Amino acid sequence: MTARARSARPRGYADASESHWSLKASLSFDLTQDLTLRASLGRAYRFPTVGELFQGQINGISIVNNNPNLKPEDDLSKELTAEWVRGNGVYCFTLFQDDVKNTIFSQTNTTVIPNVTNFQNVDRVRSRGVEVAYEGQDVLVRGLDLVANAAYTQSKILANSGNPASVGKYFYRIPLWRANVAATYRATGNTATTLAVRYSGR
Repeated sequence: MTARARSARPRGYADASESHWSLKASLSFDLTQDLTLRASLGRAYRFPTVGELFQGQINGISIVNNNPNLKPEDDLSKELTAEWVRGNGVYCFTLFQDDVKNTIFSQTNTTVIPNVTNFQNVDRVRSRGVEVAYEGQDVLVRGLDLVANAAYTQSKILANSGNPASVGKYFYRIPLWRANVAATYRATGNTATTLAVRYSGR
């Protein structure tokens, strides 16, 4: 039997089953008629996709193995928001933190020889930051609506048994700074023009 025929053999995997509840709660308090404080807490799970579990591939000289033993991501999110209504607009100031266990991410396991690259669980990632936002109607002139927000986020790897050298470093693809501004001008009841700008750091 050739190596090609052996590699084409179907592989069987043991049955697996897992279920979770995603619970969320929010409590708000009107400090004044115009100022509201809100605290929110939520737990959410993301189960691995079929591709993340089973889609191995050969890419050039490297082999990407599948990983049918992936655990679901477990995210505990906390948020504290102050919302202030002033004139024709609403101002929001938010502090947030996400603690995610078993983040699913494609990385190289450096603790085994030869190294294995596939989707793995990063043990713990913490993201915390602050966001300011504004939404207003008839800003400066009648018919001009404005939506804007800016956020600063620090997302760090706190534990990663597959790649210990990454612990303490920023997590991938989450920029420190993000900002969005969108202005819509309603010239008439039937027409509107929108200009939007988005910024994202590295």
